[in-house]
Amino acid sequence: MKGFAIFLTVILVAAAPAAAISVSDILKGTTDAALRQYSRQVMPVDGWAKVRKGEALVIRGAAFWNPDYYVVFREGKVRFWGPIPRSVDVSVEAYKVYFGILAVPAGEYQDIWWTRERVGGGWVGDFFVSDFKWRWFGGESDVGKAWIAYNAPGITDLAAEDLNLNLSIQSVPELELEVVEWESRKKMQLGKYLLLR
Repeated sequence: MKGFAIFLTVILVAAAPAAAISVSDILKGTTDAALRQYSRQVMPVDGWAKVRKGEALVIRGAAFWNPDYYVVFREGKVRFWGPIPRSVDVSVEAYKVYFGILAVPAGEYQDIWWTRERVGGGWVGDFFVSDFKWRWFGGESDVGKAWIAYNAPGITDLAAEDLNLNLSIQSVPELELEVVEWESRKKMQLGKYLLLR
């Protein structure tokens, strides 16, 4: 019984500070450090945005005839073992949107957490999550917000010292990013395509 009490005390002491910080803080350090580490280990970053579930990160085309790419944050999960987060999954759908009205599916990715996936001429990945419930006794929790990063190989990357996590969106001048509502937007299905209204 005494051994169990000591074990429980150690677990509670170790887990107590974790309740006030995000899973990324535990797995990757602070948010700033997570983005810097992500930009060194996974891919360079030209821009990033904080995207809520059901919203889309929009990467605008260089000219009006170029398509825009919409990366829709579909779902995120944090899985816990006891009070300790053990894995994160962030799934997205990508669409190529012509003239703001015709959306063509461009990919569906089950997990972009701390990895990268091709979208158009660049790459997307997720380096941070927040807005989820801490599960003290294990289980999984839905993620409300994901920090999605974008890299276009032909664009100069954000310098590490210029990264600013106090913003909800940031990009280099050559890259136009925007976050828009996707779920509530009216759409009409045309086979595998969507007509946006």
